[in-house]
Amino acid sequence: RLVAIKMLRDEYVGNDEFRKRFLNESRAITMLVHRNIVDVFDVNFDENCPYIVMELIEGITLKDYMKKKSPLPLREALLYCGQILSALRHAHERGVVHRDIKPQNIMLLNDGVVKVTDFGIAQVSNFETVTHDSSAVGSVHYVSPEQARGRVADDRSDIYSTGIMLYEMVTGKLPFTGENPVSVALKQVQEEPKRPRQINPEIPVGLEQIIMKAMRKKPDERYSNAREMQHDIVRFLEDQQVVFDYPDGFGSVRKPENKKQKTAGTGKKILTEKQIIRKNRMIAALSGIFLALVLVVTGTFVMFTMVQRLGASLLDIPQLVGRTLSEVQKDKQVTDHF
Repeated sequence: RLVAIKMLRDEYVGNDEFRKRFLNESRAITMLVHRNIVDVFDVNFDENCPYIVMELIEGITLKDYMKKKSPLPLREALLYCGQILSALRHAHERGVVHRDIKPQNIMLLNDGVVKVTDFGIAQVSNFETVTHDSSAVGSVHYVSPEQARGRVADDRSDIYSTGIMLYEMVTGKLPFTGENPVSVALKQVQEEPKRPRQINPEIPVGLEQIIMKAMRKKPDERYSNAREMQHDIVRFLEDQQVVFDYPDGFGSVRKPENKKQKTAGTGKKILTEKQIIRKNRMIAALSGIFLALVLVVTGTFVMFTMVQRLGASLLDIPQLVGRTLSEVQKDKQVTDHF
């Protein structure tokens, strides 16, 4: 069968850093078996000729595809993003963090299947891994703020990079650019990106919320795992007018500048997140008051009816305290009463 063989160039075979990166990729990728991750058939780490034998992929990178067709239709972008998240979910559940998610490392096959590749700087649990150094400087447009600071990356770092790819797919632009990698890295750490709807107003509010939540600067404010982001994408695909109930700062919706502005394809006015929460609270409060009134009126009616029925069947009971059973049985007044 036809395969692809990844080998170290002769000039890098004796380089400890490149050998470490190559070993790291072989460890990471052999742990993963998933439809959306490039498949591995064999690994050899011989000192003279290290190689990885992988499936031969016929397609192009997501980056090259975006150069030809950008921005992508929403459903197509979300189809690719969903497959990437499936691959990441599989990797994360096995202790593998990719750390270099970017469209150059995403292959699109002819049948629309996505393959995540290049786990060279992946972080693998229980193994020594290479650091995110200048060898990965080409990833600066997709790197998470914590990686740009040189801190430890985790699952949420891959989520951030996926959010940037989704941003680029639907807007046709990168959120951060600069004259050099350092300036871009500083923007990743310090600046907030333009919201996707500022670039393309036809992007629905719900999709913008998904992207902005994935791209939050603080890892704790992003999706905690790939499953959560997948869940919101499915909800959006089921209803493109959905507005997620995120707390303030988690992709909350800005109020439109023009009060007459409409959402794409609908005649409904956009509500801000605070307006939605306030409206829902008011509805809940009014519903509670109405329900309480119904219960009070119903209870009063039931109690009044029961008292009337009981009153009609009340009997005067003769005084029996202190008397013996035989005395009571002989008392004609008592026996006649009952």
